[in-house]
Amino acid sequence: MSFKTFAAFCRKLPHVTEDVKWESNLVFSVGNKMFALFELPDISHVSFRTTPWLFSTLISKEGIAPAPYLARYNWVLVTKPKALPAAMLKLLLRESYQLVAAGLPAKRRKELGLQQAFVSKKKPVPKRARTKRYRRATTQQLAAITVRSGIVKVK
Repeated sequence: MSFKTFAAFCRKLPHVTEDVKWESNLVFSVGNKMFALFELPDISHVSFRTTPWLFSTLISKEGIAPAPYLARYNWVLVTKPKALPAAMLKLLLRESYQLVAAGLPAKRRKELGLQQAFVSKKKPVPKRARTKRYRRATTQQLAAITVRSGIVKVK
């Protein structure tokens, strides 16, 4: 499959806008926030956002590298269409869409009519976790505190 097929897939996602930025990138956005970039004119590369865990896993594969200028935000650059199976790349593009949509302000999500199913509801940090005593805690202790308080859901 070519990257043109994946660009067509991005066009079908709800509330997606498409435009050309920086004269050489076809950009797909939801709520004016980018979730996928395709290299123009021949759509030879694709960049998209991932989770931090997936980022480190994906960049270890051949044909996938950290995206220039966007790697610090967990974006990857896929240079070979066969670096990943087509179904996996579609799944990753959909996940990128969902990550960006979940990060939109609640008012904007409501205006767009985006589903709440994939939007995570973050619980506020308990007041006790902001005190000096908890700031000096070790990483292991902090992990135990966040799991006990329900901030992090372990699957």
